[in-house]
Amino acid sequence: MLKPHITKPKSLEKIAKWQARSLSYSQIASFEYNKEQWYKAYVDPAEFTTSPELTFGSRVDLLYQEDPNFIPQVPRGEMLQHKMRVNFAGISIVGIPDSLSVKKEKVLADLKTGRVAWTQQKAQTTGQLLMYLFLIYKEMDIKPEDFDCYIYWLPTEKDENDDIQFVDESDVKIFKVKHTLADVLRYMSHVKEVYEEMKEYIEDHA
Repeated sequence: MLKPHITKPKSLEKIAKWQARSLSYSQIASFEYNKEQWYKAYVDPAEFTTSPELTFGSRVDLLYQEDPNFIPQVPRGEMLQHKMRVNFAGISIVGIPDSLSVKKEKVLADLKTGRVAWTQQKAQTTGQLLMYLFLIYKEMDIKPEDFDCYIYWLPTEKDENDDIQFVDESDVKIFKVKHTLADVLRYMSHVKEVYEEMKEYIEDHA
């Protein structure tokens, strides 16, 4: 006879604390890239140390919001860093797109930095835009098909001191993509699966 599965109290405590934080695309991407690193960043953050790339990216995001003369070739929408949070299948989902317009035109855009190249295929398949479109659909009742979506990538490199810098601040790679509601719902089904995998991982490692 099989014994019933019993979740350890320590695991329950860690899962509850983790679930108190809304699920972002960054969490999903981190989990799919490196589960151990994800655990340190989102379940046991005291063990996590940030990277120079993340620090640089955060600084760029802040400058993009506050300084209209910073990378002016990247358009600013009606709303910058507009925070959205909805409940999906019992999961609190949060997203903060870099740029969003919904009045005169419907444009969703995200700004990327980094040494790893973005391509049209990568922009088309990133779950980040799909999650943002889901949040917009739930919060504003606007269909994904109505939006033109953009990824703006500014390539970076390390200088002689190992500091992160732009390869060429004026050189922005632009990728335009479109999505349907069916695309978005397929991705959100994947999100549910990943969420359950996250809980199982915490149980096994708490």
